[in-house]
Amino acid sequence: MFKPRVIPVLLLKGKGLVKSVGFKNHKYIGDAINAVKIFNDFKTDEIIFLDILATKENRCISLNFIKIVIK
Repeated sequence: MFKPRVIPVLLLKGKGLVKSVGFKNHKYIGDAINAVKIFNDFKTDEIIFLDILATKENRCISLNFIKIVIK
């Protein structure tokens, strides 16, 4: 039987979540950790984080952030 998967994609800017149109005019929409808790309650299959400033700032996503999300 086919079971659809739910995989939200969240845009990170700093430590907050943002919404944008065409990756421009970012608008802060909330705390990333709070969003993870909400999606866990809905039993999502996966969560994808896109750090939209990582390439521009020549860095990787924060390992501390990943550890917090895993907990």
